[in-house]
Amino acid sequence: MNAQEVVKLLDTTPLFSGIENLEKYVEAFPPTPVTLKAGERYQIKNSLSLFVDGKADLVKESENRSVYLKTVSNATMLGLATLFAGEQEYISTLVAKKETSLLLFSESFVEEVISNDSEFSIRLIKLLCQKVRYLNRRIDFYTCSGAEQKLHEF
Repeated sequence: MNAQEVVKLLDTTPLFSGIENLEKYVEAFPPTPVTLKAGERYQIKNSLSLFVDGKADLVKESENRSVYLKTVSNATMLGLATLFAGEQEYISTLVAKKETSLLLFSESFVEEVISNDSEFSIRLIKLLCQKVRYLNRRIDFYTCSGAEQKLHEF
């Protein structure tokens, strides 16, 4: 996939839509393509991922079990929690439901775009705030006291 095709895909996402000189960043820090077969698992670490094609479940793995978080498909951005996290553990695992394609963008790519585009920086902060609110709602759901309250939250 060439830089122009990658830019076209990125432009379909709210985070990257309309960013000037995006092709320059893609050429300087080319993404790493990843293809998964149905049933394969993948853990994203220290990169931002664009879900290009397919369908997968995002799960949290802990102590011999997987907790379903959500199903993801085309144009979804993943890996925000692993960006700039150093060598910390994986946050979640992607489990392909059918053949799935991803593009992984390095921290250097994201740093370069942040450094040169204030609108991108604002969009990234807004997206991270949305993720925090989403996770807070999930925590509320899992810590509800009774079945009726859990049903109401759902």
